[in-house]
Amino acid sequence: MANQINRAVLATRLADMTRLAEKFDFDLEEAKKFLELEEAQKKAGKKEKKEEKPKRAHTKSGYQIYSDSIRADVTAELKADLEEGQKMARGATQKKCGEMWKALDEEEREMWVQRAKTPEVSDEEDDG
Repeated sequence: MANQINRAVLATRLADMTRLAEKFDFDLEEAKKFLELEEAQKKAGKKEKKEEKPKRAHTKSGYQIYSDSIRADVTAELKADLEEGQKMARGATQKKCGEMWKALDEEEREMWVQRAKTPEVSDEEDDG
């Protein structure tokens, strides 16, 4: 069935090209060669994969580092406050971390922001 469809499409293209060649007075054979060349270039372009750029490491913000450091304690505290059989609401930990971040004074926040700007040195980099 695919072959029949391909033949029908090619026949339609040829008929369209013939009408256009008559209407705009250009050489049909030259147009066919041009289209074949264009299709060959498209196919060749598809085979070549574009070189991928290396992904840069995403750095965390001061808030993210702060919330990472307190998340386990906040989650444990929220679970302890739940009544038996009650489930913790989705996003409750993040909401509480956000409230705690907002409650920090400017000096404490700046400490976390500076910590985010300072690159971490892993043990492997430190030894080498």
